[in-house]
Amino acid sequence: MRKTLIVLAGLIFTGSAFAQGASIEISNGSDWQIHYLYLSPSSSPDWGPDQLGDDIIDTNSRYTLYGISCDTYDVMLVDEDD
Repeated sequence: MRKTLIVLAGLIFTGSAFAQGASIEISNGSDWQIHYLYLSPSSSPDWGPDQLGDDIIDTNSRYTLYGISCDTYDVMLVDEDD
């Protein structure tokens, strides 16, 4: 099984609406750190900017993005080995 599939299988997305938009919680249940997280509206052919900046999502940890516009997104994660 490819490492990317393992990382994606370890994700849990939950959204909650509030005044500034929605939040998305990412749970990394894989054996690899996640170094980059890209979101793109499903209708767009281009990826948005990296959402993590200087942060890293360690193994067996969670990360929450706040202020995300309510929409349907595609997600791309890049782990420590690219």
